[in-house]
Amino acid sequence: MLGKGESCTGAGVQSGFMMELAIQRKQKDISLIATLFIGMLLFRIFMDLAYWKGLAGQGVYPKVEFEPIKYAVSILWCVILFFGIRHTEKKASTFLLYIVYVSQIIPISVLYGLCDENSLYYHMLCLAFLVCEVLVGWTRDDVILKRNAKASKVMYWGFGVAIILLLLEVIRQNGMPSLIALNIFRVYELRSSGEFQIGKYMNYLLKWTISFVIPLFLAHTLRLRKYGWALVFCGMQGLLYLYSGHKTMLFAIPLVIVCSLWCKREKFYKEIFVLCYVGFIALCMFVVLAPVLRAYSEGAYTIGVRSYSMLCRRVLIDPALAKFHYFEYFSTRPLMGLGGVIPRWLIDIPNPYESIDYQHEIGGLYWGSYETNAGTGFLAEGYFRFGLIGIFLILIIFAMLLKGIDHLQERIGYGLTVSIFVYLVYSLVDAHLIDELLFGRWAIVLVFLVFCYRTKKWETIRQNKLGYHTLE
Repeated sequence: MLGKGESCTGAGVQSGFMMELAIQRKQKDISLIATLFIGMLLFRIFMDLAYWKGLAGQGVYPKVEFEPIKYAVSILWCVILFFGIRHTEKKASTFLLYIVYVSQIIPISVLYGLCDENSLYYHMLCLAFLVCEVLVGWTRDDVILKRNAKASKVMYWGFGVAIILLLLEVIRQNGMPSLIALNIFRVYELRSSGEFQIGKYMNYLLKWTISFVIPLFLAHTLRLRKYGWALVFCGMQGLLYLYSGHKTMLFAIPLVIVCSLWCKREKFYKEIFVLCYVGFIALCMFVVLAPVLRAYSEGAYTIGVRSYSMLCRRVLIDPALAKFHYFEYFSTRPLMGLGGVIPRWLIDIPNPYESIDYQHEIGGLYWGSYETNAGTGFLAEGYFRFGLIGIFLILIIFAMLLKGIDHLQERIGYGLTVSIFVYLVYSLVDAHLIDELLFGRWAIVLVFLVFCYRTKKWETIRQNKLGYHTLE
């Protein structure tokens, strides 16, 4: 009887301990969601104020036409879509989906809430993004493919050879790089000069290398603490930037480094987005308080406004505005369909814009210069290819890719997966998705998702023997 009583007491203690752990976990989850939600609202409000004070009605930026109902609806969509993401799930898809939410959905909501932008496009886009969230967070994770370690090694060696061939060909065709790109405000001068020469097929290799292959190797070497090799890959990315002048390439290095080193912290997800919110809010405050700042210090005013222009206006507001321009442009013109996606020698699909440079035409119509290449991201691509149904289609495709990335996480760990894909997903603010799936940057992602296999080195990382948390 005594033994039975002791057993009951032990079970009760264990049950109480488990309940206490569950309560602590619940409190952490509530703290995480509350912190990110407050940060999101403050970020949205300061983005609104900065646009109103600094950009509205100036040049190509539409003036503020405030309607309380539209503004409230835009806030409501931000709240609904925020809670559609499962923030407490330690999955790469959660992190990457939240990047798209912060970098694209919120800026689009700012313009819709303050300006006279199209309601149909905005509501369809938000609804499609909600469908994407449901598919990513609330569907089963079924693994279909079986992978082979030898094929995975061949793939990695192929990536390495591709980097070397690309660098040799770029140097052969262009000689030593110009130093113009060292001044980030002169990169358009370099790109418009036509000095950088590269063949059509080597251009595919360039896209693959700068957006995925180099970030892949950089993240891998950082996780293995091979910092010498990490510097080599940073140098390769910097060298290619000096040739091409595409400044978005520069974001790859800090994004991969920060995620690779920071993800070992237990509160990585919360901390990194809180830091992003604080940084963007500070930049917006430079614009909101510009008159006071200018009276106090002309130098501080110049630095603050330039920083906002480069990191908020160019990265967030301009791509969001371009999406409304694309909707207006293609709503009165033929849709593109699959034109330009599949090579003519493979399948001859008519392209109504084969002889029309629509990006420069949009630049002339909406940005005031036909020399402006008005590209934009994948959220606009869905509409100009297939209309309203295309908005849903492209976000469903994106959800499927995120599910595949989650399967990859099961093989190589959370931190490494996030580090590899953070730049690629961030770049979707200015990049397409459908036409990138065949020969573009997402084509190489599909190859990687299919063939990447968990080797002994990956397993070492997963088991945290190098001091990293896998957050699983």
